[in-house]
Amino acid sequence: MNGHPLPPDFQAHTGYCQQMDTHLPTASVREALLFSACLRQPQSVPFEEKQAYVEKVIKMCGLEAYADAIVGSLGVEHRKRTTIAVELVAKPSLIFLDEPTSGLDSQSAWAITSFLRDLADSGQAIVCTIHQPSAELFQVFDRLLLLRKGGQTVYFGDIGPRATTLIDYFERNGGRKCDDTENPAEYILDVIGAGATATTDIDWYSVWKKSPLSSQAFDEIERIHEEGRKRGAVQATLTNTFPTGWGFQLRQLLVRDAQAHWRDPTYLIAKLALNIASALLIGFTFFKAKTTIQGTQNHLFAIFMSTIISVPLSNQLQVAFIEMRNIYEVRERHSRMYSWTALVTSQILIELPWNILGSSLYFLCWYWTVGFPASLLRPSSFHACAAFCLQRTRVCSPASGHHYIVYPIQHTLFSRYLRLFICLRPSLTLCLVLSVLLCRESSEDNTRVVNADGELVAHPHVFIL
Repeated sequence: MNGHPLPPDFQAHTGYCQQMDTHLPTASVREALLFSACLRQPQSVPFEEKQAYVEKVIKMCGLEAYADAIVGSLGVEHRKRTTIAVELVAKPSLIFLDEPTSGLDSQSAWAITSFLRDLADSGQAIVCTIHQPSAELFQVFDRLLLLRKGGQTVYFGDIGPRATTLIDYFERNGGRKCDDTENPAEYILDVIGAGATATTDIDWYSVWKKSPLSSQAFDEIERIHEEGRKRGAVQATLTNTFPTGWGFQLRQLLVRDAQAHWRDPTYLIAKLALNIASALLIGFTFFKAKTTIQGTQNHLFAIFMSTIISVPLSNQLQVAFIEMRNIYEVRERHSRMYSWTALVTSQILIELPWNILGSSLYFLCWYWTVGFPASLLRPSSFHACAAFCLQRTRVCSPASGHHYIVYPIQHTLFSRYLRLFICLRPSLTLCLVLSVLLCRESSEDNTRVVNADGELVAHPHVFIL
């Protein structure tokens, strides 16, 4: 740029409006602009100044009546205006647009190009690609870089009033005469053989290289480079990869994610309904299981079936996360708005309260329905269970007349997450039966543990509580 390599923060000082309008659909126009301004302008800029500039851009883009509207409810034209406004609040020195009129009707396309014309007249440098515009849209632009297949330059220069400068160049170098009612954009494509059925015998790339306009263009570029070299290279104003710190990014992302979750009742209702419905289904399947052998198995199955709920809950998380990741990958990462780690951290933290609420509802609908004793909710019982997180423990046997079974779910998928224990009070016979069912007896070690009366109380894999 100006005869020097691009500065490291070039991306942060330029705006790029893609052909697809990629926004968070649950945010309002003002919130989307304020989020971009807070993260793309330096952190040293006061928040009040950023907020005031956002209001100025809203007025400049003609979005006053839609400032508080949800982006997902906007029409194509105003969504395109929002896309441009999101880049403008970063105060870029140059804006690139990829076919800003694609997908728009004639009225909306004219409104967008007129808006771009007003921005250019106010001093904003704009570079955009445009595909077969109408004659009215074509004359809004100042200069044209026309490329043919292979990236070879066919024309670069002023368009002129009613495209007369451009048309005169092609007619002067062997092109057919352009009719007064013909669209200049379609005319030049037909002349250079770029249409679907158009052909030409003229090598317009060679014609351009030999034309005086080519020499003048290269002389002007060299002059700009010489002036740029005299002024020195453009120094980077940002010392870090991002304009703001990691903590500030996380705070802004948490606010945006919290709003997005709150404004998406379908996602929240589905999460809570899945927990409640699953708890009731499992609870009434093993309703009021007793402390018999079959009842104990039902308790175990109730816990095991609870682990299956992690699969649909994970699928629910993926939908929201992938939508947010797509916005990051398509637009926000290239603008250097925030770090990937800040995005992932915010997504994890914002899910914690809702998952805690869902798990609490699950527990309330499941625990007593299955028939677990309320006495096990005492802190002393819970701590006693949690203390014995042993990899090989299967059954815990008697202590002073009371018999406990502690079954850590070590070899299931859910064990790595919760390390649940089941604490029941069955008979000694049930302890021994479960020790046979749940433990593999080692042929090398036949040791047994007996109490003072000579009764068998423990297996090699049985831990005495």
